[in-house]
Amino acid sequence: MKKIGIGYDRDGNVVDNSRYFDNKKIMNADKKILDMMGKYPVINLSLKAAKQPVFLTAFKKLRDEIINEYRLLLSRQMIKI
Repeated sequence: MKKIGIGYDRDGNVVDNSRYFDNKKIMNADKKILDMMGKYPVINLSLKAAKQPVFLTAFKKLRDEIINEYRLLLSRQMIKI
């Protein structure tokens, strides 16, 4: 079984994040769920970008943040399309 909590930092280096899952309820999940952990990239999204006076501007800022994170993952070959 793949070690839970293994991931990558922004530079593509392997990082062991398993300590964050110690003594958490998620570790009592079914094997099917635990097997998925670490298989998909996680994006870091700050909602600070959404703090805008107009909804449409907030929406566009969040959209741009997601696009930038996706491009970063693609450029580091952490995901493929």
